[in-house]
Formats: sequence, C-alpha cells, structure tokens
Amino acid sequence: MTTYKLDPLLHSKVMKEKENPTPPNLDTVSWHSKDLALKDWNKGDIKGVLTYMPNTYYLTFVFDNLIRLLAIGKYEETLLFAYTITRTNWVHWDFNVIKWLFEIAEPDKLRAAGDPISAQDKFILYRGVNGKGLKRRVNGYSWTSSLEKAIWFAKRFLILSENPGVYQVTVQKKDILAVINDREEQEYILRLPLPVRPKRISVDFTDNDHR
Repeated sequence: MTTYKLDPLLHSKVMKEKENPTPPNLDTVSWHSKDLALKDWNKGDIKGVLTYMPNTYYLTFVFDNLIRLLAIGKYEETLLFAYTITRTNWVHWDFNVIKWLFEIAEPDKLRAAGDPISAQDKFILYRGVNGKGLKRRVNGYSWTSSLEKAIWFAKRFLILSENPGVYQVTVQKKDILAVINDREEQEYILRLPLPVRPKRISVDFTDNDHR
C-alpha cells in the first residue's frame, strides 16, 4: 500500500466539503444541460456529468471541482478519465498545474481507476512529440507501449507544428501511475520526474504506413 497524505490545507477543505457539501461548478456545461448534469452529479455519476460538455473541457471541470471530487471519492477516476480521453492534448495548459493535479491524487486509487498493469520487471515505452519550446513536452505523463502509436502521435498535428520525434524510456512498475487502453492506445501514465532521461530514437516519418 502506498503511503499517501493530502496537504493539510487541502485536507481541511475536503473535510469541510464532506461535512457541508456544496453544489458543483458547472461552468463547463451548456446552460440548457445544467439541470441534467446536476442530477447526474447528485447520483454520483460523474462521467454522466461529463457527457454534457466537450472532452476538451474535462480537465477544467476537474480543476473547478477538485475539492468536491476529493470529498466524494471520485477525484482519481475522474482525473484519469479526463486527462486520457481528450480528442486533442493539454499543451495549452500550464504543465505545473497538470503536475499538481496528479500529485494530489492518491496513487493507489489512480492505479485502480485504470486497467491492470502486467506483471513484468521492466516496461519499454514511447512518446511521440512535435513542436518547439514549452509545447514540446518530452518529459510528459502519457506514454505508450506501442511504437506505432507513438509515431502516430508525433505526426498527429504536424500540419500545425514541426520536428516530430519519438522518445523511449525503460521504467519499472513502481514508476507507473496508471494504464489505460480504452482507445487501444496502450497508454501509460508515468510518475514524474521520470527515473531516466528519455532517449530519442530514429524513426522514418516518410513511411505512410505509420500515418
């Protein structure tokens, strides 16, 4: 069992929320769906709430309601779902904010919210990136065990960016926060900072089979 303890101030806010629950922040929900979203919230169906907004808003919803989600025990599963299901990516978010969202998550609950992690000593994982500067997040959370998927992600927004690259790391099970394969992307959420420096590998991006 992983040792886990919330920051005292955050813990105090969560305890107060448990004692006196407040209505959720539904700013990310369209006005004509707020009543339906509130009904789902009251039923504890958080994924139902999320259906009333674009998945690019999911992480904002988590941020706006993190105290409430922690109080009802739904934070970790909602964070993992929100982070991994977006149709784009989170490059427009401050990376330190994303890091904090994962750091306040209980590791055992986060792992349990995903798929089972295979029993092996080491995992060779890949991450596809492109762009420059802060947008080129080589040391990010999301990795995949599929080289083909990593290449696809590196080329995904190439028309808007440049310099695609694929990086590789070898990690142990303890370095993995969660595994998600809902979209058959074999996605691994890794604990940061990474235990090793990612190594760029040689990839032929002209091969149309990898589009």
